[in-house]
Amino acid sequence: MCGFDDSVKSFFKKLNLVIAFHHRTMYILSVLENKSILKKVSIMEISKTLTNSNDLEKFADLIKVSARIGRDVSGCGFADVNPNSGNVYLWLEDYSTTLYIGLGSENIYASWSCPYCGEEFEMMMIEDTTENDLEEWVNTLTRNDGEHCEICEETE
Repeated sequence: MCGFDDSVKSFFKKLNLVIAFHHRTMYILSVLENKSILKKVSIMEISKTLTNSNDLEKFADLIKVSARIGRDVSGCGFADVNPNSGNVYLWLEDYSTTLYIGLGSENIYASWSCPYCGEEFEMMMIEDTTENDLEEWVNTLTRNDGEHCEICEETE
């Protein structure tokens, strides 16, 4: 079905995630608190390359961590496997960092990219990392203007 097999559909059903397919892309439509109460409506897009069980488990872990730190996954977002690194990532438009789990790893990282020079920074998350911790970390990476990173400063 649209590039996703029944095992993918079954995987999300076990997580109580309702999914839909449109033009060969899978979308999470809603996260259910229980089988009868709709909790959130979501438009998260999930790439069709995110289909093997290991990648799906990593995606589920990223959703769980997002919920733990208070991220709202009901906005615009995208989940995929980076074809160059093998990282499974979850990007949410409303947040400055992207969460990912590397190839062959169980550790969850936050990544931030400078919007001016493209330099990428990463921080391994620990169990008690909060969204506030991530925002403070991004603030330490930027200059006084709150936007340019330390690499930008070196190249000016």
